[in-house]
Amino acid sequence: GGRWHSVEPLLHASGVVSESGGPTDGRTPHTYGTTKLCNHQPVPTGLPLHYKLLPQYLKQHNYATHIVGKWHLGYARREFTPTYRGFDSHGYNKQYFNHTACDTWPDECGLDSRHNMTFTTDGTGVYSTHYFTDRCLHIIDGHNSTHQPLFLYMPYQALHAARAKHTVAPQNYIDMFAYIARLFSAANRRYRISHLLSHPDYQLSNVSFPYELEIVISNFLSIIILGNGGSNWPFRGNKTELFEGALRVPAFIWSPLLRKSGYVSEALIDVSDITPTILDAIGDRHVLSDETRHSYGVHYFAKVVTSRRPSSMCRT
Repeated sequence: GGRWHSVEPLLHASGVVSESGGPTDGRTPHTYGTTKLCNHQPVPTGLPLHYKLLPQYLKQHNYATHIVGKWHLGYARREFTPTYRGFDSHGYNKQYFNHTACDTWPDECGLDSRHNMTFTTDGTGVYSTHYFTDRCLHIIDGHNSTHQPLFLYMPYQALHAARAKHTVAPQNYIDMFAYIARLFSAANRRYRISHLLSHPDYQLSNVSFPYELEIVISNFLSIIILGNGGSNWPFRGNKTELFEGALRVPAFIWSPLLRKSGYVSEALIDVSDITPTILDAIGDRHVLSDETRHSYGVHYFAKVVTSRRPSSMCRT
């Protein structure tokens, strides 16, 4: 496990996550020219197409690649969307229950639920985290792990921000933590965070469980990273800022390949390190150095496996 993992103040194009959107080649936002806010639907741009994403690298190793959840690398052209950038499939919807988007003006909303390039309505009324998990389980159940490795990327909408009015959870999870509201108030931040966080935590365990029953667990690698800080006390600052409250987040990794487990690493690992670390894990360390010589990310898998602290490295 890792106590702290460095992310971008707003995850628009950072290493493995681009505004909670997509794995990239280990660069930081300014190298892409994407230093402003994230690419919402009305924005007529996207991550430049000449940059390869992690699933495109994994395709060179015959991986099945799927994304279930958020995407903010561009919508203006089909070529900016996930299935044109290395993913075999993409399931997505906006908001938590009604799956609509109001990105232009508050009174101009419309359905924003898709499977690949097709609009869907089957998830209307279903909490998005639950809907995403069902889609992940469908992918896992239909995958033949003996013939092809699987890369499954799951950028849930939850937790997002506990103070946001549109951030909600299923009623049974709200009721589960009603005692906090009774002790403090319904406006208490801990109360909101508790029921918002407990649901994705439970759903992640459902996604991981099927692998415990298959031989593929011998090569299973799970990486879970919290999004950029929204309520990261006691650190100063918040989302969109450059203080530690936005940059330092918990993360953990689990795999039977680890020679030591159950420890906390104090090493600093940046979000841009995830792509080269995954490629290192599958034995293809040279790809990034050959194709993207200006990559900011560092491959750490060999050190993580042996529980050694990654050495301090000068990043340029």
